[in-house]
Amino acid sequence: MTNDKEELRDETLLRYLLATAYTGLRRAMATPWLMVIAILVLAVSAAYGLSFVVSAQSYLRVLTLLAVLPLIAFEMTALLFSFGYIRKSWKMYRDFVRIGFTNAAGEAPLLIDRVRERDTQRLVFYGKGLTATDWQEQIAALQSALNMSIAEVRPGYDHRTVIVRAVPANTNLGTVILWTEDLINYDDDADFVLGRSLVGDVHINIDKQPMVLIGGSTGSGKTMLAIVLMVQALLRDARVYVFDGKGLDYNELAVHDAAIYTDYSDFAWRLEDIVSRLRERLEVFRAAGAHDFRDYQSKENNDLCKRIFVLVDECAEVLDPTGRSKEEKEVIARITACLNTIARMGRAVGIHLIISTQRPDANAVPGSIKSNLDVRICGKADPTLSSIILGDGRADELIPKYSQGRFVMADGAQDVIFQGFFYAR
Repeated sequence: MTNDKEELRDETLLRYLLATAYTGLRRAMATPWLMVIAILVLAVSAAYGLSFVVSAQSYLRVLTLLAVLPLIAFEMTALLFSFGYIRKSWKMYRDFVRIGFTNAAGEAPLLIDRVRERDTQRLVFYGKGLTATDWQEQIAALQSALNMSIAEVRPGYDHRTVIVRAVPANTNLGTVILWTEDLINYDDDADFVLGRSLVGDVHINIDKQPMVLIGGSTGSGKTMLAIVLMVQALLRDARVYVFDGKGLDYNELAVHDAAIYTDYSDFAWRLEDIVSRLRERLEVFRAAGAHDFRDYQSKENNDLCKRIFVLVDECAEVLDPTGRSKEEKEVIARITACLNTIARMGRAVGIHLIISTQRPDANAVPGSIKSNLDVRICGKADPTLSSIILGDGRADELIPKYSQGRFVMADGAQDVIFQGFFYAR
């Protein structure tokens, strides 16, 4: 087995040399002055080699040519390797081995490309048997090995490459980032900005991700994040309906004409009205030959082109029937049924659902609703609540206990860590 591992490591070293030379070839082809150098070196080497061939005895010319050609090829490979060499790339490989970030054969990822993008670096790693998910699971150790803060990890060009965006280790997100109206993209009413990560502003597209689940313990900043989202909707002339059981947290939205509900019965009536409008929109859209909300917007210009948002604060408190009277349970059942319908069918007609919860309860958000919530965002939370929102306890590991307004958003194979914008009241 030891010999097998040594052979695999030798194979990895050879792959590193060839991959670096290939990177050098791509750089030479994209950079005129590098291409000129490569052509000049090739021309000089070829002329020098041919001089040996010509001066050799006639019966030795073929042998001389066979000896010269590999030397020219080696020289060109070495030149391309120098073009493609990425400083500290082999050191990164060895550091990965030191922390045990290897596949079953003991091979670590190889850095095969690096591109600087303003204050960030885009690093491309090659590795068999190590996916973007493996990187996410060991992100803290990897940041220590690289001495960088990893802002993003995503699958690369094929199943064996991973793309990492990183910033210097001393880069931080700050604690308060003020939200301003100029952050709104008025040209696209589906584009919502949440906050700022290490590599820039974090957005969601509600045409593609129409339903949002926000979790976090008390003081995590989830209410502020919901306010930032709803202010953007209101400034775009959307209709916003909020259930706030305490009646304290969303008063600033009322200034922008959001409808705030504190009574269960009133909220149930409003939700039933929204479901009726949902079904009406489906019929109108079909008659207009529209495939979805965006398509209808491109065909018409009326009130049905305005989005509708439903925000439910502390969903667990709203939907929990424990200790309720028979009449209250009936109202809760009506609310649950409406939310279920909106979560399943709202996307097609521009009706969106945002749910927040802080309770670490497996029944905090009914499964029939939760399964349709595309965007999962978690602030400071214990492992149980993190598991409810993200599927595991990683928010407890990735977000400092003392932080406020810091979130992790599950986005496919990667996590996005960001500081939510602060809306000045």
